[in-house]
Amino acid sequence: MVNSILIIADDLTLRHQLTTTLTISSLSTTTVSYGTMALHTLATSETDLVIIDQTSPTPRAKNTTADIIKKYPHIPIITVLPANTPLIALTSHDLEAQIALPISPEQLLTTVNSLIETKKATEILEIADLTVNSRTLDVVRQNQHIKLTPLEFKLLHYLLMNKGRIMTREMILHRIWQYSSDIETRVVDVYMGYLRKKVDKGFDKKLLHSVRSFGYVIKE
Repeated sequence: MVNSILIIADDLTLRHQLTTTLTISSLSTTTVSYGTMALHTLATSETDLVIIDQTSPTPRAKNTTADIIKKYPHIPIITVLPANTPLIALTSHDLEAQIALPISPEQLLTTVNSLIETKKATEILEIADLTVNSRTLDVVRQNQHIKLTPLEFKLLHYLLMNKGRIMTREMILHRIWQYSSDIETRVVDVYMGYLRKKVDKGFDKKLLHSVRSFGYVIKE
């Protein structure tokens, strides 16, 4: 199966560089601009990974990235940043990565292949009697289907990819909300409350736990 990569960029030079490198490596690419065209492509086509250009941050780039993260939490994202930008160290389980200009073909392909392999390895995550399928977006516990919002699903999936590890509010805020300037850390507590009501309420074994003064962890 040929992996399909969606490139979201207005810069024609960057588009050409990314497309050429990926095509030579037998990866299928589609290029679009920011906004509705990008979201339409994701809604109508099978996409394994998104590469989005943020070398010249614009509201359209920022909003498109936020929309993809909210609506398609199972699709890995590579963000292209300006030269000399400090990159955020993400955990090995994250479905996001950052690369800065200039991009070497080796760096690009290594990052793409790593994220696609991580995506495949984390499509079905389990803990105790809870199963989460990132391809179908199904959440099942004791044969009961649990309906989550996109943000709740992304939060649960993130915790499951790091099960047994304490995730601070700041880590969760960055991963789920991308540190939007109008979001406060207390929103993490609010959404964890929503998640607990759906995932833990009515079940004998609680899986979602708060760690006082630190954050949250999912464990048996």
